[in-house]
Amino acid sequence: MAKQDFEKINELCLYLLLLVVVSAAGGSIRSVIFNSMSERIARNLRKDFYESMVNKDVAFFDEQKAGDLLSRLNSDVQVIQDALSENVSMLLRGSV
Repeated sequence: MAKQDFEKINELCLYLLLLVVVSAAGGSIRSVIFNSMSERIARNLRKDFYESMVNKDVAFFDEQKAGDLLSRLNSDVQVIQDALSENVSMLLRGSV
């Protein structure tokens, strides 16, 4: 621009557009990978907890309320899922 050479502007704009498209595609792929990973981990945590709840003795349910435990599990798993999908993804993006 300082040299008044305007013939390469179109070529440079196309390179910039290509860079933006590649960056957006990479961000989308990263987002899909981390979201699917966090969903899979949350599913496995819930499955393991439910299996352990089914195998408990009846005396355990006399002392504990199953509804409270399930509610707590769902809220804790949601926190873990959010942390894995967003925070780890942003950490990776920032470090790269």
